[in-house]
Amino acid sequence: MLWAVFPASWSLSNIRAVLAFIINILCAIGIWAMSYCYWRWHVRHLKTKQNVSLLSILSISGLGEAADAVLVLDRIKGFIPRFHPILIQCMLVSMLSVTAIMSGPIAKFSTRNGFVIRETNVPGVLATIDHTSQIGATVKWNQTVERLKRARFPSDQLLDFLPDNQVDWVYQPSQWNSSWSLSCVHTSLKQIDVTVTGKPGTTAMDEVSGIKSAFPQDVVENWSSYRRDSSWRAFYEGDYFVDVLLINSVSTSPSNSSKDYTRMEANNGTIRMVLTALHMHNVPQKTSSASKNADFGVGAVESAAYTMADCTISPNPRFPPATGELHCVSLD
Repeated sequence: MLWAVFPASWSLSNIRAVLAFIINILCAIGIWAMSYCYWRWHVRHLKTKQNVSLLSILSISGLGEAADAVLVLDRIKGFIPRFHPILIQCMLVSMLSVTAIMSGPIAKFSTRNGFVIRETNVPGVLATIDHTSQIGATVKWNQTVERLKRARFPSDQLLDFLPDNQVDWVYQPSQWNSSWSLSCVHTSLKQIDVTVTGKPGTTAMDEVSGIKSAFPQDVVENWSSYRRDSSWRAFYEGDYFVDVLLINSVSTSPSNSSKDYTRMEANNGTIRMVLTALHMHNVPQKTSSASKNADFGVGAVESAAYTMADCTISPNPRFPPATGELHCVSLD
């Protein structure tokens, strides 16, 4: 089926109104042209004959006239063959008249909102291990997530190429060959009891006693073999952080050697990564006598809750990474 495509900025109601008007105009022109041609065809006999049947030069120009003509013909001993042209004219005029009357519903049901997918070159960025301050690009991250949702990009794939957010693109599986896939098991929001120790560690979560309850048991049992990182944001009033959002990641380590920088920054094997988001309410701030490396004070946290995603990141055997490394898409 062929469709006429109009810009999305055009109002659908205006398009339907114009379409109904065009249908009416075409039907009116069709009725006039048919009546005029029929009349011209039969009136030529007046040049050679003095007596011509009135019915032979009858022209129908409306639905009411067609109904009257049919009633007259029915009284003249049925529809004799020489009146068949008049009957055909009545049928055609009736069809065009009904079409004009139904122009509104026709315009409504023959138009709809939709989209057209066209292949075109799309600007974007490639995956890289060179990053700057993306962790603070909250607005850009949110825009990117929403754009991926609108494009219907699957949540079980990692992008090797990120199209520009200003491009209205749509995901087509045949056009993508993602090198990595992602599968996650999610844990809904759960309450947890934690306290802050004020003792600085490698990451901010090392100061939160009880946080290991937010991770799978097998990960906790092998805690030292996993790479850990965390980032937090908060606002405070008085001596307390009113709300703290602590984002933590624990992942399998490609190498435990601090000298193996290449393997620490890249990986070509399956990775397990556990992500948790911990929200804490009324967290003590550190005092002036506390360690300058500490993030929090010492004491109980009024309330805390977390969500978790236990993810496995695997290379796609059909499309292995070209460089043998797991790169991330940069928003820069």
